Amino acid sequence: MAASPNNALHIILVGTSVIRNTINLLEKCAAGDTHSCAMLGIDMLQAQDALKELYTASRDGCRQPPPNSPEDEKCGGILESNKIARKAADNFINNHPYLASAELNALQEALNAGCPCIGEILLIHSDTHLGRAAAQILRDYLSQRCPAKVRTQVAQYLGSNFALGLESLKSIIGNASKEFKGPIALNLTGGFKPEGAAASIIGYMLPNIYIAYYRHEEFRDTVIIPLTPGSTAAHVLKCVTNKRLNCGPGPCSDFATALCSVKPSSYKCSCDSDCPSPLIDSSLDTALRMMQ
Repeated sequence: MAASPNNALHIILVGTSVIRNTINLLEKCAAGDTHSCAMLGIDMLQAQDALKELYTASRDGCRQPPPNSPEDEKCGGILESNKIARKAADNFINNHPYLASAELNALQEALNAGCPCIGEILLIHSDTHLGRAAAQILRDYLSQRCPAKVRTQVAQYLGSNFALGLESLKSIIGNASKEFKGPIALNLTGGFKPEGAAASIIGYMLPNIYIAYYRHEEFRDTVIIPLTPGSTAAHVLKCVTNKRLNCGPGPCSDFATALCSVKPSSYKCSCDSDCPSPLIDSSLDTALRMMQ
C-alpha cells in the first residue's frame, strides 16, 4: 500500500454498535414512535416485520448472539442482505452517522471536514457473522463519504479466542505498518475493549503509527493518545487534554488535519508548549509539571 503525499491510513476496530443501535430504534418504531421510524426511514409495520425476523433468528433480537453460532449466522445473513433491517441500518447511518455508529462518532471531526489527509481506511472486524455485517455497513457509508480507499479485513478468532484473536490483530496491524508508506492512526472506539488496549500497545511499538483516538461516550469528546516512543506520562496526559497536535513542520493542527503535515522522516506527534490548550486547567497543569 503506497501512500499518496500527506495521506494517512486510519485503522478502525469495528464493533457492532451500528447494529445494536438500529435494533433499539426498531423497537421504538414498532411501538409507534414516529421519530424513530423517521430516523430509520421505515414505517411501524416494516419495523414490526423486521423485528419478527430478527427475534426468529436470535433470542436477543440479534443484538449479541454467541459468536459463530447458528444464531450469529442467521443474524449476519439478515443484516448482510437487502432485508428491512439492513435497509433501516443503512438509512440510519446515512442520516445520523454519529448516533448510529460509535466508530464514526470518533471520526466525526475528520468526516465533517471532508476527510482531509485520509488516503485509506482499514476496517478490522471480529471473526463473526454479525461483525462482518457491521463492517460492511460502515464500509458502504465511508466509501460514499470519504474520497479514500475503504476495505474490510477479518481478524481470525477475534471474538471467540482471546489469545489467537490478539495474534491475528497484531499481524494485521503489523503488516499494515510495513506496507503503508505513510502515517497511520488507530480508531479504538469500536470493538472489544481489551483488544483495543492491546492494539494501542502494538501501535506504540511501530514507527509510523502516530496516534490512537477514542470517542469518550460520557464526555462526548474524542480523546487523542500519541503513540510516540519515549513519551512521558506528562506528555501523554497533555495530549489527551489538548485537541491540537504538532506532527511535523508547520503550525499546530486540530485532530482532523494533524496528520497532514507529517513527514516520513519525523514519525512523531507532540503536544508541547507550542500547542497551548485552554482545556488544561491550573490543577491539571500543576500535576503535569510535577510529573516532568
